[in-house]
Amino acid sequence: MPGRSAGFTLLELLIATALLALVSAMAYGGLNSLLRSNEQVEQRLARFEALRFAINQLTTDLQQAVLRPVNDPLGQVEPALVVDPQDLHRFDFTHLGWLNPLGRTRGTAQRVSYRLEGTDWVRIRWLVLDAQDDGAAVRDTVLAGVDRFEVRVLDFNNTWHRSWPLPQMPPDALPKVVEVTLLLPDLGEITRLVELPR
Repeated sequence: MPGRSAGFTLLELLIATALLALVSAMAYGGLNSLLRSNEQVEQRLARFEALRFAINQLTTDLQQAVLRPVNDPLGQVEPALVVDPQDLHRFDFTHLGWLNPLGRTRGTAQRVSYRLEGTDWVRIRWLVLDAQDDGAAVRDTVLAGVDRFEVRVLDFNNTWHRSWPLPQMPPDALPKVVEVTLLLPDLGEITRLVELPR
């Protein structure tokens, strides 16, 4: 019609604004869901990385296990590797490979203990092999959020045991294989087999 100016009516503007608000709300919901999903993936990846680091630490220690008993503070001999039948949530052993970058006067063997304390899987290491003082021990949480920690060992007759050393066995005896099982509430049961050096 002659004399009518070009443009939008108020009704058209209201409809366009409503459609824009609807599309924006849907886009925000999708973006928010994507961000939450990304955060969950990152948390899961961080958990897998922590588990990988913990298992690698244990594997490295066990692959360097050595036939070296230690003397406790009372002078009693503790075997080279101990799986305590009274406490299946821990085990102790001596390993090589303790780095000495400062060149201090000390050996390269170290006594370590893996234990479950609450829901923390802890690695304890002593600065001296013999007459160990628990007060001087260094404690590191290797992995948090662990429900169960168990150790089994395989002897050279291919028999599994829940304690080590066996009766009538010398204190420097090592088993053939160590099996470690961790139960994690979010990842389930994880089992690692490590063959010990001969």
